[in-house]
Amino acid sequence: MNTNEIISKINNANLQSQEDLQKVESDLIIQDNTLIEPLFKLLERFPFFNFGNPGNIVRYLERFANEVYVPLLYDSVRREPTEYNVWMVNRYLNTLDNTEKAEGIMILEEALQKDIDEGVKEWINDFLEEQKDE
Repeated sequence: MNTNEIISKINNANLQSQEDLQKVESDLIIQDNTLIEPLFKLLERFPFFNFGNPGNIVRYLERFANEVYVPLLYDSVRREPTEYNVWMVNRYLNTLDNTEKAEGIMILEEALQKDIDEGVKEWINDFLEEQKDE
């Protein structure tokens, strides 16, 4: 399956079960930058789906170099904050020195201003407290 076919499969996925997720994950064999944004949009389209802890999609995305995937992660949170993308921001921030966290903290603070699920807001508040206390 070529990259365009994989992107189409991701974009057309209708996740109703773990089997549906496994069909998408089965094509995540090679690291291809063009799959990053479609995968973030998949997380956004199914904000309450259980992708795992962290799950194959999160692991796949986090294998990219920070300078490749983090800007797209931040864009994802700006578009549609979900449990998974805000959690990924927190995981990323945990790898940084305090002096390097300002942009990620700002992204989370901006997400709080959106009309989003209360559970996601609680997560963001917890993550912000954690990041600002360090």
